[in-house]
Amino acid sequence: MGSATSSALPAYLPTNGLVVWYPFNGNANDESGNGYNSTVYGATLGPDRNGTSNSSYNFDFSNYSNGSRDDMIWVPHDPAFSTPTISVSVWFKPTAWSYSGNPGS
Repeated sequence: MGSATSSALPAYLPTNGLVVWYPFNGNANDESGNGYNSTVYGATLGPDRNGTSNSSYNFDFSNYSNGSRDDMIWVPHDPAFSTPTISVSVWFKPTAWSYSGNPGS
């Protein structure tokens, strides 16, 4: 598994074992230094939780259908992602929410 060594990483970001980092600063490129760039389909750039322009993605799902590549960020598979443990951190803000399952199951 790769480990980030880029001097451009912010000091608050833990780099021990870091494989990818997508800060969404105008694109969906990996800035860990490992080169795992992603491809955006249908999502559009918008402000992040702090109001910084072009620092998050909006998924409106207006043209979404099961199996389509609309409203998604696709990360190509790499053996570095085949690990028994993974940690993911993400911020999201739903503008609408619905649930149609059984919360007890």
